[in-house]
Amino acid sequence: GVAACDSRSECINIPGSYYCRCSAGYMSLLGDDQTGMHCEDIDECSRPNACHPVMECVNTPGTYYCTCGDVAYCQQNCFHNDLVISEGTTWNFDHCTICVCESGRVVCHHDPCDCDSSDVNLACCPQCNTASTCQHQELSTVYASGETWVYNCLRCQCWNGEIECWELECPTHLCPDTVTLPGECCPRCSSQVCQMEFYDESRHCQYGGVQHRSGARWRSVSDPCVVCICKGGVVCCNVVSDCDRIAMLLN
Repeated sequence: GVAACDSRSECINIPGSYYCRCSAGYMSLLGDDQTGMHCEDIDECSRPNACHPVMECVNTPGTYYCTCGDVAYCQQNCFHNDLVISEGTTWNFDHCTICVCESGRVVCHHDPCDCDSSDVNLACCPQCNTASTCQHQELSTVYASGETWVYNCLRCQCWNGEIECWELECPTHLCPDTVTLPGECCPRCSSQVCQMEFYDESRHCQYGGVQHRSGARWRSVSDPCVVCICKGGVVCCNVVSDCDRIAMLLN
């Protein structure tokens, strides 16, 4: 299917599901989720030394810039770690990160990995080291150093010939009820399961002390105008506007 992330977030694919993570320059006040509609712009200008003191900081969606405004004499230098850095200066923040002073603001990025280059830095670009590989724990698949995969609901990575695994990061849900479907690592909102056309027909539902097979429909014990259906172990109920049609739905 097509994920419902908006333009201010990116879609993170995980086994059987996905979640939306806010793009650079945005943050979520509600945590990562499957709506992608809660990303708010970060006001970089609220940070100390975002621009040179004589420059004006202007926040824009997802980024910011520094301007001289009406100042007659304006230095477009940058402040970094309590040091004044001249406009256009490039330096190594660490052995893998390059920073540059651009018009009063510090912009940093990871040193690009060109695996076709003979002088590529393998310490920063382990995925370029063809000599260091890892084999899947059960399959014959071979991964290059730096590649990741999912195994038994763990995120694993090949790193210089060694496999490191950690707990898979699942999205935070705002819905009150969640369910983890067979073969999936992360829970879904029960309402999502109710919208699915296909579901596990082997999982039954318990409702009002009665067990219902998957696919079965019945009338709610608390409201005669509510019809419920068992979908793969999840009880999905909807209000029917015409209660006289309930008997027809249950046939």
